[in-house]
Amino acid sequence: MDSAETSVVEEREPARIADPRSVTAAPRPSILDPRRSVLLPAVLSGGMLWAAHFPLAWGWLGWVALVPILSLVRRDLPAWRVFLGSWLTGVLFFAPALQWLRLADPRNYYSWPGLVLYCSFYLPLGIGLVRLLVRRAGWPLLLALPVVWTALEYLRAHLFTGFPWYFLAHTQHDFLLVIQIADVTGAYGVTFVVALVNAVLFELACTRAWFRRGFGMTDFTPACGLARRAVISFACLALVLGYGVVRLTQSEFELGPRVALIQGNLEQHIRNAASGVVQTQVEDPATVMLKHFQALHDSASKLQPKPDLIVWPETSHPDGWLDRGYEVAAEPLPAFQKTYNAAVHRLVQQAGTDVLFGLNTEVMLPNDKRRLYNSAVLLRPKAALAERYDKIHRVPFGEYVPLRESFAFMNRLAPYDFDYSISAGEGLPRFQLGDHRFGVVICYEDSDPTLARQYVTGEQPVDFLVNISNDGWFRGSSEHEEHLAICRFRAVECRRAVTRAVNMGISALIDGNGRVLAAEPLADDNDRLLWQIEPLTNFNIDRYDPNSTWAFLYEARAWYALNVAKFSPWQDLPKRQWHEFKKVGGVLVGQVPLDRRTSLYARWGDWLPIACWGVLGLSMGRSVVRRVAGRRSGEAHA
Repeated sequence: MDSAETSVVEEREPARIADPRSVTAAPRPSILDPRRSVLLPAVLSGGMLWAAHFPLAWGWLGWVALVPILSLVRRDLPAWRVFLGSWLTGVLFFAPALQWLRLADPRNYYSWPGLVLYCSFYLPLGIGLVRLLVRRAGWPLLLALPVVWTALEYLRAHLFTGFPWYFLAHTQHDFLLVIQIADVTGAYGVTFVVALVNAVLFELACTRAWFRRGFGMTDFTPACGLARRAVISFACLALVLGYGVVRLTQSEFELGPRVALIQGNLEQHIRNAASGVVQTQVEDPATVMLKHFQALHDSASKLQPKPDLIVWPETSHPDGWLDRGYEVAAEPLPAFQKTYNAAVHRLVQQAGTDVLFGLNTEVMLPNDKRRLYNSAVLLRPKAALAERYDKIHRVPFGEYVPLRESFAFMNRLAPYDFDYSISAGEGLPRFQLGDHRFGVVICYEDSDPTLARQYVTGEQPVDFLVNISNDGWFRGSSEHEEHLAICRFRAVECRRAVTRAVNMGISALIDGNGRVLAAEPLADDNDRLLWQIEPLTNFNIDRYDPNSTWAFLYEARAWYALNVAKFSPWQDLPKRQWHEFKKVGGVLVGQVPLDRRTSLYARWGDWLPIACWGVLGLSMGRSVVRRVAGRRSGEAHA
């Protein structure tokens, strides 16, 4: 039978259906199969991002944390898998990182997952944009990742009043050489460099077969000119480190005013009860609160030499401050204030020095109306008038409920059942302290770089910054350390020392290089500790064995430490000891190290992330123009 006859027979005979029981079913791919699974990169990147921040604070992981999740950029996967993997990364990072939020109030068990979900969506947005730029627009990964990551951190810092926490830059807070670039670019410059290194390490790892197999990149093609790109990337890192060396060895600080920073150790439920917000079993909570902080105030006022300024933490005086927003000719304003704020004035007279109080201000308005503020009030022994700064950047749900009048369900996320909202302040007053000026940021305002840098620009730049805060909401959790780590960037960005008085800690004195200055205990009196920060007079640097294999590294370290010490004669407080200053009451006293350097970031602002958004906008616009032109060209040919 020839081929023609055979084909005819095959067409006439129906195809035989095999017995389904005789066919062995193909095994289903495992969920851990690297060719299709997104679980492994999500777990690795999410875990490393969390570990790079407090409580572990393994900052070196920040340089490699994004490497696993970048595999989703190169792999041929459906869009939903890329979204799932990157979103899971965000959840695994932010859920444990933000767990301290639930400690503030039982209702925050709802706010916690809400904030986690919001922050976690920045991960799929970032990976999706990088994937789009690399695979369709032809961008090199070494450019796409830092541009996108920096732009999205800027967006998160401003959208919905902003949440500028847990940036990639914050993993490097303890590497002073790296973060000095922040006085040019802000913290965003550090993020850019760390993301750049992550990208080049990923590209280099992709040249290894074991890495490609482990993350399912079977069709990977090495990037052209990878060696050249790697050299350029590490050269950028070297420039950043070199800039850090220059900045650290050029700062000759002057000794400024002597400040005494009060750190309370009072549970939040007592403070709330003292304000009449909640009920508690503590008898007369307002008296308990006043006695607690007044005892610390008395310890600070008895110090010798006497401090130039005593600083109370945020909302730490139970009586608050009463002011009037209008004049009555028969009753001058100063007399009115003294009558209703006699207890606060009395504390200033007893101390015999300037005192900055953190308290709530009630401003009386005509027609029996009132307005509430979270304030810092400066009182002087020989001055009738008080000077006041009202908090500008309020915390959503903590200090007001967004859109509570339009959407009733928003009230369920609030910690209280009544309207506790405070008004936003206006203006940034410069407080005079002898021959020096200082500005105040309250609570999380020290995480807002835009607000802090405004104090060091204009005709009256301040000489240092004061941060007053109440971190007692979070009961000694990792929030305390993370808050201090973020504040270090404000000192570098503005090149101004930052003094922090924080209920439950961590109070600190940070110099213009971002160094947290170490303090020596002076006394221990009835659970009230006194710590003093003093410049060192002798610098003892171990030089190790000169015959060691790594002797040149030890000598380089000794040279660096000695040269930095010449210009900044203070010992820094290692981050491993920060926890010792949580949940203890005391007074931290020391002279402010005045930094006379200027900051380009303070003048130029957030030019880097804005430039990143500009580049992204141009690229997207160009892509749209090309598509429209291609479509019209196709229609014309048709």
